Amino acid sequence: MLNEKKSISFWLISLALLTFLFLIQSFYPKYIDQLYSQKSFAVLNHLTLSHDEHSLEYYRGKINDLLIGPVYSFITGVIFFLFAFVYLRGAKGWHIGIAVFVYLFLTRRNILTFPPYGDALVGPFSDAIWLLRHQFNYPAYWQVDSFLTGGPQVYPTSIYPGFLAVLMKVAPSAKVFLIIMHLLSFAMAAGVIALFRAVLQRIMDQDLALIGSFLLLSHPLFQSMSELINMEMPSVLFALLAIFALINQRMYWACCMAFISLMIKGPGAIACLCVFLGSVILYFAQSKGERKWLPMVVSGILCVFVLIKMKVRNAIIGGNVSHNNISFLSGWYLVKDKLYFWIFLLIALGLCLRLGYVYWKREKGMRQIFMDYFTPGMMVLTAGLWFLVHANFSALIYRYELLLLPFLLFTFIYIFYLVFNNSGFLKG
Repeated sequence: MLNEKKSISFWLISLALLTFLFLIQSFYPKYIDQLYSQKSFAVLNHLTLSHDEHSLEYYRGKINDLLIGPVYSFITGVIFFLFAFVYLRGAKGWHIGIAVFVYLFLTRRNILTFPPYGDALVGPFSDAIWLLRHQFNYPAYWQVDSFLTGGPQVYPTSIYPGFLAVLMKVAPSAKVFLIIMHLLSFAMAAGVIALFRAVLQRIMDQDLALIGSFLLLSHPLFQSMSELINMEMPSVLFALLAIFALINQRMYWACCMAFISLMIKGPGAIACLCVFLGSVILYFAQSKGERKWLPMVVSGILCVFVLIKMKVRNAIIGGNVSHNNISFLSGWYLVKDKLYFWIFLLIALGLCLRLGYVYWKREKGMRQIFMDYFTPGMMVLTAGLWFLVHANFSALIYRYELLLLPFLLFTFIYIFYLVFNNSGFLKG
């Protein structure tokens, strides 16, 4: 009976919100037209944060970006959140993934034929178009000029441009290609959300895990990157798959996923490093009869491959330019200006003190502590490795932070869970 009441309430609230949204989208253009015809530029400029007079199309587009778009996202997000709490609280991971994919498709179906833009055009698509036009001649591709000297080569050690080129070749038209790529972006974003919820469920109950996954889904960076054709979302998906496999002690699967993340984009090295460190921790935390040295060796080889890939990348496109430099602390000035870095550092130190307190009180042995805190430890470690890697790379733009986002958000959620959990912060 209670579930039936919740279901009825959900549909009534959703109907009211959708009606409100329909009215806004139907009448706001007429309102803007009326203000423009009355030459009410003071009101229009106030709404668009402008100072000069502009065309009607400018005001329509700007108000849609600043007001109508956010209202649309907020209302549809609230409806999906309510739907999840009524129908998906105990759902399996793939159910969550399908639900998120459908949500993204329904709320963003108008962008399915949008072309790539921004640095994606001068990034992986530059490589992909060259490969397509030259019949996938990789030996010749590795010899052409890099983007630093005006050439088409941007990501010579990535498999992503090759994937784009293959899909361009088999797609019957550019429109079909764009639709497929956007649907893949939705699917990968949905996979990240499902995995993030699964990790949270290892620590907390299903309701808190669902709320945490919606925090990730609602983040502006995640929302925007789920709409774009880019390298970041697949890199994040496979990195999170690697850490999830590591948490479940499926070591060879973790190595494979980390390797794919690395081959998509260089920051996948973070997943490789975490898998290696996790395998070392597991080796020494387990009893002698349970220890397996081969996963540690395989993940160690993966780290060696990271170094080789970095050397090859620098040899092909160069690594000593100011805006593209991989060297000791070349990116520290960028990392240290991020407030969330210092917050993370304080949290990480607090968690280390907590583990030390538990060990000092002899509540648990060191091996048991490592096993009990292995899941949060690997998530926090991955965030820490992101900061470490980017402290040594002289470029840090907004999209690079997508790889950090799920791990940093987990860290924040986990510390709040520890503080406000009934067991108390200092209880083992």
